[in-house]
Amino acid sequence: MMSKRGRRPKTPPTWIMHWDIRVKKRPNSDRVDKTYRHKVEGFQCRSLIEVARYETQGIRPRRSKVKTKDKEESRSRTKTVTKEMLVAERKEAAEDMRPIVEDFLSQAHYKQIHMVKPRATESAMLYM
Repeated sequence: MMSKRGRRPKTPPTWIMHWDIRVKKRPNSDRVDKTYRHKVEGFQCRSLIEVARYETQGIRPRRSKVKTKDKEESRSRTKTVTKEMLVAERKEAAEDMRPIVEDFLSQAHYKQIHMVKPRATESAMLYM
């Protein structure tokens, strides 16, 4: 017997007896999702590959951490930052640095002017 997509279904492995298979139809589609729940241990796998990995190697499936509300809010905040907001933040930072830079430049200028004392002959030549 052929399946809907034209492939012959594989014979299920012998260890599949240890699992409850739940079939859930996707909304707005003809496809279905199968989840496998272990009858004794009670944990769930989302694919036959995960089930096979557990049965052959004893490796349980890992689940990623559920997103917290704070992480989702911070992610949405970073997406809403526009170029104008970045430019405004940079201008504000530049204005905060302005007095520091001006003070540094005036000190550097003063030190540059007074660093070298001209020799007597050079100063005399300047006024000739």
